[in-house]
Amino acid sequence: MDIHCGMQFEAKAEPAATIFEDRTSLLTYYGIQAAEFRMRHDAIFSQIKHYNWLVSLLLASPISLAVGHQWDTARRLLPYFVPIQLIGCLFSVVAFFVVRREYLFFSECEGRLLYLERELGLAARPGFLDVRLSKASEPDFTVAKYREQEQPLGTFWPPKARIRTLFLAEFLVFGLVGLAEVIISLSLLFR
Repeated sequence: MDIHCGMQFEAKAEPAATIFEDRTSLLTYYGIQAAEFRMRHDAIFSQIKHYNWLVSLLLASPISLAVGHQWDTARRLLPYFVPIQLIGCLFSVVAFFVVRREYLFFSECEGRLLYLERELGLAARPGFLDVRLSKASEPDFTVAKYREQEQPLGTFWPPKARIRTLFLAEFLVFGLVGLAEVIISLSLLFR
């Protein structure tokens, strides 16, 4: 008998069956993994949307404010624009790493789902296989191997680029545009 925080627990003598031996437990766990998969998918695109709004606002606002004013007024405002542009660059870098990390978690979750689908026998039906599920039908399929193959960064060459690579490239472009704005603003300021 184990006593923890004033509570008593009876030790079980029988060996517990693994989740893979009990089909009901396996299906329950599959439902939990499917819910996490949907949550991670929605979180990625929510993060992309919010970071895009934030970075676009930070990087575009100084330009739009400067265009609507006379040169003398815009030049007086330039010292205030540079910190805004630097914050935009910073958020671009943060967005890149946050979304990249979320893609890694997404790939791990997808790998677990594929493994469970394989254990449920879905990968054994050739007529049911699609591109995603056929990866689980490989004899040496593991979640770790799937995660390594599904790295968030692939090629940046557009015909072969994955959508996640293009989204991450977008944040890199935002960062470069922000740096260009800072350089231009500083050069105009110190003329």
